[in-house]
Amino acid sequence: MTRVLEEPRIREHNVRLYDNNGTLLASLQINPLQRHLTHEMLYRYCSMIFIIPGHQTWAIFPILHDESPGRVLRSDRQTPIKPGNYLVLDDGKHAKSRASQHRAVSPPKIPALGLKDNVKEIICGLHASHIFPTSQIAQWERENYQRYITDPSPASKIGSSKLYSPQNGLLLGPEAHEAFDKFKVGVDPDAGYKIIIFGKDSKGLGGTRLRDSARDGTDQKNGVSANLLRWHLRMCVYRNMKANAEPQPLWDEDLGEDNMGQILEQHDAAERMEVELFTRLGSFVA
Repeated sequence: MTRVLEEPRIREHNVRLYDNNGTLLASLQINPLQRHLTHEMLYRYCSMIFIIPGHQTWAIFPILHDESPGRVLRSDRQTPIKPGNYLVLDDGKHAKSRASQHRAVSPPKIPALGLKDNVKEIICGLHASHIFPTSQIAQWERENYQRYITDPSPASKIGSSKLYSPQNGLLLGPEAHEAFDKFKVGVDPDAGYKIIIFGKDSKGLGGTRLRDSARDGTDQKNGVSANLLRWHLRMCVYRNMKANAEPQPLWDEDLGEDNMGQILEQHDAAERMEVELFTRLGSFVA
């Protein structure tokens, strides 16, 4: 069968997933020398953006040189994905999937959180970033996302919605902060808290892991929420993998009151929400 494969909007995307008729369904860029995206992760990410009619089972197959589908990719957690073209087929090897219509969110502009000088010295240039934007408190309450916060702190510290809990925050370097807010960097808690780079990984930091102090915190109040990281990762996937789709704005700028700065004034602020990406992550490779 001769297929004319649709080109991705971003030519650097070297993992491309197609319907049987050559329609591009999803794509992303990986570093061929440092492949940290496994078969299981690819299946999981695709399930976030595919709608399979009739809830049919489906699988991913590499496209061989003669354009026929190769052996099915098993959803295992150890084998890394190779760059190349792939088919998404149902059990009868007829493509039935289509791109999900979920809208990708535009990155909110989150102002730097206010820190006192002594805290700034402790964390040495790190910026506090909300995982879920504080400007979207209506959506937060509507979707009951506060169920992801287990912080028992009083409302006077984290708000009645719990949106300002340290569990909804990370400390990031300036460059990482911007990439995180633009959904170019995510954390996958279901893959050992791997750092996932959506785009060119020139520093080879994809696949490194979130620091233990951010994952677990010093007590139950300040470890980062795995479910909120899943939410953020899903936004990264929508924005970066969905085929040839421009991101659509979903919310306005995050310019609301910033109570998290008050939380970060505590003596253990650095341990509460610490993660160092890009130039700061080299020593934390698992």
